[in-house]
Amino acid sequence: VYGGGLAICDSEIEYCDILNNLAIKDGGGLESCSGPISNCKISNNTALQNGGGLSACYGMIQGCQISGNRAGDGGGGIFRQGLPLNLLDCEIIGNVAGVDGGGIFVASLGLGGPMTITYLNCTIADNRALMSGGGIAHDRVRLELDNCILYGNWAMQGEQVSLQYVPTDPFQYEAGSLGIANADIQGGTGAIYYDPELPEGMIHEYGNIDMDPLFAQPGHWDPNETPEAVEDDFWVDGDYHLKSQAGRWDAQMEDWATDEVTSPCIDAGNVDSAIGYEPFPNGGVINMGAYGGTAEASKSYFGAEPCETILTGDINGDCMVTVADLAILSRHWLKDAR
Repeated sequence: VYGGGLAICDSEIEYCDILNNLAIKDGGGLESCSGPISNCKISNNTALQNGGGLSACYGMIQGCQISGNRAGDGGGGIFRQGLPLNLLDCEIIGNVAGVDGGGIFVASLGLGGPMTITYLNCTIADNRALMSGGGIAHDRVRLELDNCILYGNWAMQGEQVSLQYVPTDPFQYEAGSLGIANADIQGGTGAIYYDPELPEGMIHEYGNIDMDPLFAQPGHWDPNETPEAVEDDFWVDGDYHLKSQAGRWDAQMEDWATDEVTSPCIDAGNVDSAIGYEPFPNGGVINMGAYGGTAEASKSYFGAEPCETILTGDINGDCMVTVADLAILSRHWLKDAR
């Protein structure tokens, strides 16, 4: 009934493929897992009610691909009510919800005020919701997104994000909020639905862009030879690495490939974020999206071939030591990553 793949697990789940499962109620792939979930592929699962990929899981989900899942009600990829659910370096791709939250639906239970959740360096793309929040729907939650890409999502209202308000107690007003920074949002604020019952000023933006992220090969919905019947469409995975003239990781070739164009999401993340494992040249600034800060981050392009010789002090990798390198150094002066 609950958890078509796995239910009620309190241990860490890592490097697992959770595929093609069915739950009569919630959690097509996973249900009520409290340990961290990392480097998993959770795909093509179905829940007749909530959470096609995951439901009622909490803690940190890191480095996961959650794609092609379906939910009859809320949260095609992920459904969560109550405890926080934080995401890092995840792809939420090609999921479908029959009501709200094609990619993700998350809500507070109204206990102790709105909870705060964070999505960092995630790619949330090509999800669908019949009603609201093609990418994300959230209710009575303080949602913070940084270095994320929201692109190609669809819903009747709030193609990218839906900020809702459904009161649980007529005497208790618990509004949520949305903080979204250093992100690529297709359609900008016009693609964010804002419940008219919410007070003004609940959306906070900084450093966002609205540009084609230039994914290497976006996934797509196959109509299964019946284009008039969307219910039997199936998701075909793509490649959501960012195109780069300096180098993009190709997982099939297991090598670096070059493109004729470079994504505007490269070196467009939070200038105060650590670049982590991004290969050189990395511009000294983290990339947006699921591969930002990882060893598979697309390389920075400065209009010429990458340097054959790395200069001491050339932090951004443009083959020169200039004030731009000093500016990067000053922003991170005395930070300690231990």
